[in-house]
Amino acid sequence: MNNFFFAPIPSFYRNNLYNELNKKFEFSVIYINKKQDKFRSNDFLDNNSKYKRINYFKLGLLKKIFLINKIIFNTKKKTIFICGWNKIEYWIALFFSVNSTKVFICDSFENNNKIFSLFKKFFLSMVDCVIVPGILHKNFIESLNFKKKILVTKSVGIINTLKKKKFIQKIKKNIKIIYIGRVSDEKNLGLLFDLIKSSNNLSLTIYGRDENKLESSFNNKIKDKIKFKGSILNKKIKFEIKKYDLLILPSKFEPWGLVIEEAIYNGIPVISSNKVGCNRDLIENLKVGYVFKNNSLQSLKRCVSKITNPKNLKVINKNLSTLDYNSLKNKHINIYENIMLK
Repeated sequence: MNNFFFAPIPSFYRNNLYNELNKKFEFSVIYINKKQDKFRSNDFLDNNSKYKRINYFKLGLLKKIFLINKIIFNTKKKTIFICGWNKIEYWIALFFSVNSTKVFICDSFENNNKIFSLFKKFFLSMVDCVIVPGILHKNFIESLNFKKKILVTKSVGIINTLKKKKFIQKIKKNIKIIYIGRVSDEKNLGLLFDLIKSSNNLSLTIYGRDENKLESSFNNKIKDKIKFKGSILNKKIKFEIKKYDLLILPSKFEPWGLVIEEAIYNGIPVISSNKVGCNRDLIENLKVGYVFKNNSLQSLKRCVSKITNPKNLKVINKNLSTLDYNSLKNKHINIYENIMLK
């Protein structure tokens, strides 16, 4: 076999991508991590794999050593895709792989640790090519003095879409907002709660596990405007999201923001903070929503005011109607196909 992916977990969107690639190429995916975090939906991990997968985390030490040696010291020409730099296995695969093209898949766009940036620069010095989802990520890689090829996919995987929601141009008295994702501190849901509290015509529905029991802290007035629906299966998102007028992702930091993809390619306008990785590529460049200053309630309110303006909303919905997910998907797949070996 000529192609190997060293990856963390079989997330559904990556698994979808690998299954598409499997139609033309043979490859193995070596999954390093054992499990996902507790906040994600039950079907975030997808084991429906049409490609060869190896659950590295289940192997004993000797089998792990044998597997790594068999792959990286094989003198046959190969392509190694490395989906992270926070595990020793990624470094071993990068440092020791012989006769191989080494491709780093990076979803990060910020580096808060200056010391670790030195290690990242060293890591990148051994890489032949980098695949990133967006312009922020490309800028980040370039800031680490990487001078070789950087390929931009405009996505982190493959989602499921339906026929887009039909838009009826009319002024709505009440705006139904949806949030889908982990209910955790970095998602900054407190800012969304403040938005709903300060408005008379906004309601919020949250799909995600309320692990911190936030709903129990609301008074009766706010409970009528904010509903927790619990975790939702990823395969059901494309159906549920169409019931709402707007999706907001207020994260303090989000490497990409897959739910933004799921919203816009199913015809729903979006708002996100400027710390969401896809904000330039998918929101600003495609003109399908607005981006607010991180953790600023006033900035968020201005974005909501803009997006509910009938003139602005008409333009946004026109832009949403022209989006072609199949084109994006095919371009994404082609980036990998042009690197992989047959």
